Amino acid sequence: MPMALVTIAIALYGWAPTAARQEQVARFLRQGPRISANLMEDGGWGPEEGRISKLRRLIAITPDDDSQKPDFWFRLGQACGWHWHHSVDGHPFSREKRQALFREAVNAYRAATLFPKYDRIDGALFELARLHLAAGDLDSARPYVDRLAREHASSRYVPKVDLLYADQQVARGERATALAWYSMAEQRAEASTLPYAHYAKAWCFYARGDLDAGRFELAEAVRTADQASNWPWNRIVRRLAERDLGRAP
Repeated sequence: MPMALVTIAIALYGWAPTAARQEQVARFLRQGPRISANLMEDGGWGPEEGRISKLRRLIAITPDDDSQKPDFWFRLGQACGWHWHHSVDGHPFSREKRQALFREAVNAYRAATLFPKYDRIDGALFELARLHLAAGDLDSARPYVDRLAREHASSRYVPKVDLLYADQQVARGERATALAWYSMAEQRAEASTLPYAHYAKAWCFYARGDLDAGRFELAEAVRTADQASNWPWNRIVRRLAERDLGRAP
């Protein structure tokens, strides 16, 4: 390795990049984070048998001036979206069936957003972004991400969607962009998402070789999770961050 790189490594990290050290770092990075922000929304709820058909009927017979109408649309989006999220092409639905579920979920959530007085528009925008992000379509997700932040800045869904969007940037290899989005989620200081924002930032720093910053963010993930341990998700993040901190180079 060129001497200039060795000098930089010692100045930045306090160690020379020996082959053994490089392998230690590489092995740690290969293990990678074991969680993603999408798991925050992957709870135990599932629609009962016949729910989609029932909601379709309710929507068909309910006038638009009924205050329940947007919620029927939202619940239809939930049911179709749940089946899409919890399936793969061919199991238990065909690819064509899954595509139909995806389209119906998107259309249902969009319909819910057309009712200005509906109190779950922020949730509908979040789910629209989440669906497109899960499908790997960042371009289609982005308008919903931006509208959510613009029109519902104080919503608890804003930092969640920041994290989901950042995770997809990581999947694309755009870690610098992901780090910016994780940082935005961190700055929003939402107790239920802050520990994961720190945890994800840590892995971005590790990936670019900034080990000190990575360890700091893991420690912050543990600290902030302890402060908001009433959230089960935070307890999961804490356990993983503490484990990673113990084996980090």
